Amino acid sequence: MKIPVLPSRFENFNISKGSSYSQSELERLKSFIFPVEESNKYIERIIRTMKASNSGAFIILVGKSGIGKTTFLNTLPLYIQNIQVKSIYNKRPLDEEINKMEDTNNPRIIVLENRETVETLATHQLEQELHLINRFIRSDKGRNTIVVWPCNGEEMANEIVDFARHIGGSSLIGKDTVLKYNGPSRDNFIPILKKTYEFFNECDISDMGFTDEYLEDILNNMSPNSTIGDFLEEVRNQLLDDYNKIKDSKDYVGDLFDLIICVVAGNNPITEVEYLTKGDYSNVDFDRLLSATDSNIKSMIARHRRIYSMVATQLNFKIVSIDWQEILEILEILRIKSECDDITIEKFDKYIQEECGLKLSKSARQLEILKTMNLTRCIEGLPYKRKKDTLKYNSQDAFNKILALSKTNDTLIHRKICRLLKENNIINVGEVEESFGYYGYEVISDMICSIPRKYIRIEFMWRETASAADISRYSLEKLYEYCKAMRVI
Repeated sequence: MKIPVLPSRFENFNISKGSSYSQSELERLKSFIFPVEESNKYIERIIRTMKASNSGAFIILVGKSGIGKTTFLNTLPLYIQNIQVKSIYNKRPLDEEINKMEDTNNPRIIVLENRETVETLATHQLEQELHLINRFIRSDKGRNTIVVWPCNGEEMANEIVDFARHIGGSSLIGKDTVLKYNGPSRDNFIPILKKTYEFFNECDISDMGFTDEYLEDILNNMSPNSTIGDFLEEVRNQLLDDYNKIKDSKDYVGDLFDLIICVVAGNNPITEVEYLTKGDYSNVDFDRLLSATDSNIKSMIARHRRIYSMVATQLNFKIVSIDWQEILEILEILRIKSECDDITIEKFDKYIQEECGLKLSKSARQLEILKTMNLTRCIEGLPYKRKKDTLKYNSQDAFNKILALSKTNDTLIHRKICRLLKENNIINVGEVEESFGYYGYEVISDMICSIPRKYIRIEFMWRETASAADISRYSLEKLYEYCKAMRVI
């Protein structure tokens, strides 16, 4: 069960040359590291001034905590070519760290970390460090270097300016020395949050139930002076509250599992299932599930939308459709071996032979269908594959008879399918009619199975025809039942 990741601070987020980020990751970073154009242009002007004067520069970066000062500095290489960013922390002696610096022909920024408030430095230390900075930016090693001192407020900035003027005069303090950083526009808070979450979790935050409308409500209820860091932290706290509810249920009911809805209907509702899922792996599209039905279950789900959406994501909730003709051929694949003489299997085989008029014979074609059908691909974690050809071997009448059996004793069908999956090494372990939950409320799963590192529960939806609304209602009802059994609602 993966914990959602949403950082609100990026002290260690440095993407200078030599970092571990690939080129594709750097491009993805640009999707949520929005450039603050005014501040970027300020840095570019300072770089041009350094080139013209053949001397380094000193900047005091002023902005309240959480506004994104560190992120701005550490991600400058995304937007300014060949610039390097290095940090020197307060616990390290500044003179030793500066002496380690090598000469460079490219622009470089040195960030003096953890010195944002007056309380962090004694007066003598402040004076000593300003002397070091003044000497360094005048040296050959520092001629292409901007030394940046981030401050949370103007009190600290004014004190640094006063000391710096006394020590270095105009060489250390000029008209552009103080940069007031206001961070990204509030209009960009939600896009930044969404892209940040996507980068660290490889899924949308909407999968956790945090819709644009809900994020707007959170932002509107926060102070107008709130920073991007405040907003990220508030959403993260709510994410963790929801996650902990699910985690607590996991501790109670045991390991979580993948949940698959397998639709078998006479109209082969492939298009309907594709509408209700997203991507190539048949994961449910929660927004479309809710919009596709007006049944009572919709209002019940909507009351705790975030929890249901997060559970669906954690359960890797999928919907797949199986061609009814494939099902008929699968049920014919192979008579159960003699050592597996379960009476219910024998009854099922007898029903297939005598009532449906289908033969039970081994067929390479049938085995191929079993191994390539989308239920099998879903179990094995393979992408959904729309079949190009349509089987025409079996009759609608035969399916109607199987459908009639599903209404009175679907356990027989599920047991047959489960045995075939197991005998052909598609699953390691398989059972039918397995309970899940706690005393007083349990769900009976149509089938459970396991493969290496994965435990799966499967629910079969047998219908003469199935619309998107039918599939949505059935899927939401099953999700509701499992959430109730997990005690998350």
